Amino acid sequence: MPFVNLRINEELLTPEKEKELLSTLTEAVVSVYGDDFRRHTWAVVEPVSPERWSVAGRSLTSWEEGS
Repeated sequence: MPFVNLRINEELLTPEKEKELLSTLTEAVVSVYGDDFRRHTWAVVEPVSPERWSVAGRSLTSWEEGS
């Protein structure tokens, strides 16, 4: 059974976007493996606060602030 996990900045996520992402992630798996996989595909969208992200050892918020 495919399991797709997407972590995303919570500031970019609305209930509508989350629903769209879940549907699109499932469709991506189905496009590769066929429709028989639809009912076996699990997808999770995990919102993460910007303070918990880091890039190159720097928090996302520090990149946004330019420090």
